[in-house]
Amino acid sequence: MPFSTIHDVGRGVHRLMSAPRDLPPSAPWIDPPISRAAASAAHQALFLEYTEFMADAIRLADIWWEGVIEARIRAGANRQAAIDSAYELRFAGPASSPELVWTLRTFWLRCVALNGELPEPQRVPPEVFLLYWLLDGQHDEWVQVISGMPYWPIGLDSNGNWV
Repeated sequence: MPFSTIHDVGRGVHRLMSAPRDLPPSAPWIDPPISRAAASAAHQALFLEYTEFMADAIRLADIWWEGVIEARIRAGANRQAAIDSAYELRFAGPASSPELVWTLRTFWLRCVALNGELPEPQRVPPEVFLLYWLLDGQHDEWVQVISGMPYWPIGLDSNGNWV
């Protein structure tokens, strides 16, 4: 399912991987980031669950986004004009899908919770868990969609906790 997107995927990945480094870390950052194979068994199990949820979220995002574009085509726009118009309303494109946003938020918070149960050297930054581990050549379309987000759909409360 090729997604109709207009952003630069590499820039999007860089933006999302870099953004959390401006905030207090929830896990130690190492460069290059910890690989999935080197992560704890608990992180690996959680990642498998994440990919199951993400598969559904991506499928629903594709259906939703194509519906947004098709509605504009039915109104008389050519495909490229329809895509451009869709981005005017939903600047993150298919990453605006509520199911995708929910999946990313949920698994960011679950990764943070898991990190809190492990010694610091075993912790995995959530952005590594959610995006970097997808840079495996098997999830290119997922990366294409996620990298369209201008920022992670997560924040910090007044106590520095992820919400």
